[in-house]
Amino acid sequence: MKASRVIICPSDAMVKTLLHRYPFLYSKVFITIPNLADGCRPSVREYSLWGFENPPHFSLGYMGGLSPWQCFEETCKIVLEVQKQLSDTWFLVLTQQKENAEAILTGIGVKQYRICSTSTEKAPRYTASFDLGFMLRRQHIVNWVACPMKWLEYWQSNVPVVTTRAVEIVSGAPGADLNCIVDVDDIHGAAKNIIAWASSTEDERNKNRTQVACVVQDNWTWGLGKIAIEDVLTAVETNLSHCRYMWIDRIRANLT
Repeated sequence: MKASRVIICPSDAMVKTLLHRYPFLYSKVFITIPNLADGCRPSVREYSLWGFENPPHFSLGYMGGLSPWQCFEETCKIVLEVQKQLSDTWFLVLTQQKENAEAILTGIGVKQYRICSTSTEKAPRYTASFDLGFMLRRQHIVNWVACPMKWLEYWQSNVPVVTTRAVEIVSGAPGADLNCIVDVDDIHGAAKNIIAWASSTEDERNKNRTQVACVVQDNWTWGLGKIAIEDVLTAVETNLSHCRYMWIDRIRANLT
């Protein structure tokens, strides 16, 4: 980075962190280009993909691998606590590691669940059936500065997320108040927050679903990304210094 003139980061949090830790980078040009959504995702909820003839009353979902940092075991414990209080809750798991997921689910005691695997291209058709999608992360500098694509994939499929405040770009995004915020180490508290979210009316849930998808369309697609790339080219071709092209500023400009 010291040898570079322009530094591209996946989040504003990474820009701020780098400048705080390495003050000698202050003269560099920093440009944020996060993960961005691409194309339209299905809004139809195809419950038949999960083997349901009729929609479940309330569905919690998980999409991804089972690495410890993805907090799948903690997710299952929260789901179990929710099911103890809302017995008609189903847990829908989309993963390529079906056998491992089954072992964890049965070991923890989750009652009503379905596990599927599919291609990346077809995944949105499955996640669209979630009322809430889990994306738990612990407090860590890597998580703080990251821009997880999973969050945008949920939102673009009209699914608010159950998440923590560990990822700055997610907790600070427009529409973040539509998510269900929990503490990954407080199982009972997390379940309580989810149950409170589930107590909202169907109209309120559908409104939230529509809003998160609109936020992605407005602020996290390649319409703004192309402008950011143009800024990269301008910065490379000119002798700029001390410039900060933060993504939050693009969102604010886009809103006006």
